[in-house]
Amino acid sequence: MTCPKCRRGFVRCSHRSGPAELLLSLVYVYPFRCQYCAHRFRAWRPGRRYARPAPERREYDRIRADIPVRLSGLPGSAPGRAIELSINGCTVDTDVMLANGAQVEVKLEPGPDARPITVPAAVVHSIRAGAAGLVFTELAAPERERLRRLVHDLAARGGGEAGSASSARTPIG
Repeated sequence: MTCPKCRRGFVRCSHRSGPAELLLSLVYVYPFRCQYCAHRFRAWRPGRRYARPAPERREYDRIRADIPVRLSGLPGSAPGRAIELSINGCTVDTDVMLANGAQVEVKLEPGPDARPITVPAAVVHSIRAGAAGLVFTELAAPERERLRRLVHDLAARGGGEAGSASSARTPIG
């Protein structure tokens, strides 16, 4: 399946919102979200049933990555590594203690010949030992486009989905 807006095949089944989408799913019409351009659309998938996703807040799959980052907005700045990445956030492996709800600036350093992708505002959404989940809340259009290309390239190189929630989105039947 491809996105009707950008024509890329980087889509995933999205959460059903409201009674209309629940009823439409009875006749095989499901909501999808493009992981590249963020377009949300519905598509008819005759004969396919999609399991209702586990209660998860993410609309975008995180792709496995290993990208150096610099976190600022703390007292000073700190290094880290983006170990999962999407167009809407990332998981950062860092030695710095971050607090839930804290806002930081993130500079992703995709390679030696590429200038950093700067995310001026990201909110710490979850914390686990040595890592934090960040949601990007502010990102200029040119930087968003560079981030989309980076995520797309990682997925094309076989980065694959990160995390274990992907089995909940597997088609049934």
